[in-house]
Amino acid sequence: MFIYSVDNILFIHSDSIIKKGKIKIIDFKGNVVKKLKMENKDYAAFLLDIPAGKYKVDLSASDKNTVKHIFINNSNKTAIETND
Repeated sequence: MFIYSVDNILFIHSDSIIKKGKIKIIDFKGNVVKKLKMENKDYAAFLLDIPAGKYKVDLSASDKNTVKHIFINNSNKTAIETND
């Protein structure tokens, strides 16, 4: 899964079509701050209207579960994928 931002939008791309999936962005306290349902897509986009900080991106679908950590830098609204 690739995670990146352009023009204040966070893009999430999967290497395959997600038939029935959900993406959650979770803050360091465990609160879900964004949700998106994915049906028959290999990408999703979120507006970056969340505070700067470290987040967990949780993609769950019937055939795959993926978790990535990202850091949102509020000064220029850039999302950086981390390996945590």
